[in-house]
Amino acid sequence: MLGFIGLILSFLLIILLISRGRSFGLSLLIGSIPVFVFSAFERDPLIMAKEILAELIYSIDDGTIDLSMIKLTLVVLMITIIARTMEITGMLEEILRGLRNSFSRRSLFAIIPATLGLLHVPGGAIFSAPMIGIEGKRVRVSKEDLAFYNIWFRHIWFLVSPLSSSLILICSEDFAGINIYSLILYQIPIFIFMILIGMTRIRGIEGSEKERKTKTRWLRFLLPIVTPILISIILTLLFGVESITSLLISVPVGILSVLALKRSGLGEGAKLIARSISWKLPFAVVGILTFRAVVLSSDVIEFLSGFFSSNCLHPLLIIIPLPFLLSILMGHNLGSIALAYPVVEPLLRTIGGDAIALTSIFYVSSFSGYLFSPLHLCVAVTNEYFKVNAMKFYQKIIPPSILLIAVNLGIMLAISGLIS
Repeated sequence: MLGFIGLILSFLLIILLISRGRSFGLSLLIGSIPVFVFSAFERDPLIMAKEILAELIYSIDDGTIDLSMIKLTLVVLMITIIARTMEITGMLEEILRGLRNSFSRRSLFAIIPATLGLLHVPGGAIFSAPMIGIEGKRVRVSKEDLAFYNIWFRHIWFLVSPLSSSLILICSEDFAGINIYSLILYQIPIFIFMILIGMTRIRGIEGSEKERKTKTRWLRFLLPIVTPILISIILTLLFGVESITSLLISVPVGILSVLALKRSGLGEGAKLIARSISWKLPFAVVGILTFRAVVLSSDVIEFLSGFFSSNCLHPLLIIIPLPFLLSILMGHNLGSIALAYPVVEPLLRTIGGDAIALTSIFYVSSFSGYLFSPLHLCVAVTNEYFKVNAMKFYQKIIPPSILLIAVNLGIMLAISGLIS
């Protein structure tokens, strides 16, 4: 019981720290303290500390080392390097110029944010906002519609991209422990449904002409994004390499592709990589895994499992709203997963059925709340750029976001065998 009180205080503290501009990783590390302190009244703190250390990297009792946190942190670091090097070298600009001159004006409202969405950079929607803003002025699209297109199409890849840090995290051994490509396969229907929702919104836009000025040379600049994905798929599906390990092998190829395309020498390439390093997301991964380890070492999981079983509440009544609400409150999909998954993990087991389908129910619930959260950086920068009427914008994005949860729930319950 005391551990649960500590967990509530941790949630409040983390949300407070993030709202005051503290880094997400630091907020999670600080936020794990109340859980540990309150749980220490009911459990031996030394035993808890040993369990936390074993969960993160090293077991004192067994003398074994767990490299999963290090591998996950390195993968996230290298993905951010790819995104940043492509921005610095002007590859993004080349891709956008090619897109503008190769597709109809109507389709650009989807293609530009979707293409830039392949690069999972916090606040990256600010790159595509000016581009679709220019197109919007030509055909008189409302500011709220432009903001919707920029957010909606940019984030479609969160459902199916193996380079998405949220998908990588939820599929890692420290969380659901499932094959990332299995989850992606399950989520293809909701991915297609999300695209269809977006396409219905741009269908009425006038103007279908395209500017035929460019060659296809710009396509080569997609190699740093496409190559790591293809190599990872081959390693995982054909050779049975664990998905995080396959990304650890394939993502450096993406970095090398950037250097090769720009013909960077050894010294120039090293400087470019050094300029591109950002520790914010890798540090967030460390904070996430530390918070999870602290929660698992406490009595919170046992308390919640007993509470839900004794009160006859269906686990889905927690599995869906908890990550959804946390994503809205935090504006951070990774954070919602980090906080909510340790709580709902035992509930997922009590339902039975297909573990991948149940993980998808949890993941899409978290994603949908994140999609329109006022604290979501992409939402904030997009709305600020377009100077939208907030009420009109949320009227456009909240209903389809909730619809994603409902449709995915129906699909996954059918797959898991809980409904027929």
